[in-house]
Amino acid sequence: MKNFLILASVLLLINSCEEIPPQINEVVIAPTNKIVVIEELTGPKCPNCPKATKTVENIIEKYPDNVIAVNIHGNLLAEPAKTGDPDFRNEDAKNLELWFKPWFGKPAASINRIQDNALFFVRESIDLYQSEVEKELEKPLEMNLFMGVDYNENTRKIDIEISANPVVDLAGEFNITVYILESHIIAAQYNGTDIITDYEHNHVLRKCLTTFTGDFFAKDMSKGQILRQKFSYVLPEVDGKLNHPEHTSVVAFIHKSGFNTRDIIQGVSKYIMK
Repeated sequence: MKNFLILASVLLLINSCEEIPPQINEVVIAPTNKIVVIEELTGPKCPNCPKATKTVENIIEKYPDNVIAVNIHGNLLAEPAKTGDPDFRNEDAKNLELWFKPWFGKPAASINRIQDNALFFVRESIDLYQSEVEKELEKPLEMNLFMGVDYNENTRKIDIEISANPVVDLAGEFNITVYILESHIIAAQYNGTDIITDYEHNHVLRKCLTTFTGDFFAKDMSKGQILRQKFSYVLPEVDGKLNHPEHTSVVAFIHKSGFNTRDIIQGVSKYIMK
């Protein structure tokens, strides 16, 4: 009887120690907004550019959570409008301006880098900007894109992590482009035959952290994947003055990598001090 009790106790102990596998819940990622990127070719000496910029700002006001603007000051009409003003030109902007050819004048803008029927990447008619943006917003979301930004005020170093989560299978090769922008810069701007001396320039491209055509990001992405890439940058002096971190933002987007097919899949933007 005593042996039976011992055996029963051992069996009870074995049963009580049986491993129960943990329950694993599927990770659910909240979808991000569909984002459209407007890359505007502009310049302080472009007399019609304030009208185009106002059009873009109106689109952003209408779709504040869905539109990112980038102002590219390359070569044409991009020198300062007044002596002593900041010079927004840089090699990345100049290269991008050439890369978007053919175009025949400013203002002009690329909407998600979608080609038109003539296979142009930019639209020169300001009246087309909003309808082109709305066409892109009607397309289904293909990717969630997230960005973490850490800014060290002492070293002026920005650490950036981009995370992409495709919500559909995406075939082909894709690049990533990362821009540093600065806003709220006061400098002269031609407006028709007048010059506005205290014009506020926003979304000015200061630096491309990738090559201007983008760096390789991924090939044949699968639904549900999470892909990450990191970047770092130290805010320098520009024209002898420090960039204002409170007015500095990072823009990143994933796009197709072909020479003739550059469609932007999704974008994300964040101020480094917010």
